Amino acid sequence: MPIIARVIETLTEANAARDAVLRCGVPPECVTLWSQADEAGGVRGNFLTGDCETGRSEPDEYDRRFKDFDTGARFTLSVTASDEQMPSVEAALATNKHDGR
Repeated sequence: MPIIARVIETLTEANAARDAVLRCGVPPECVTLWSQADEAGGVRGNFLTGDCETGRSEPDEYDRRFKDFDTGARFTLSVTASDEQMPSVEAALATNKHDGR
């Protein structure tokens, strides 16, 4: 059976996409939603060192370097569906604004 996967930014959008797929008649055991987040932080914008103000830098350097970081995609939705169900699954996912192929 074909598998389709989508990467989605927020939990709200991920749950909406999952619900849309389930309304297509795909069994719940064929729909997997998992978080990419872990204790280390986001996929992008994460740092192990440098998250501190030091006396050796310019006053605005901290904000310039660290205030605007991107957390990246947080959730992956995977759907295993029959060939017959796949068009309706694709259509349901396409109507959600999260679609981040």
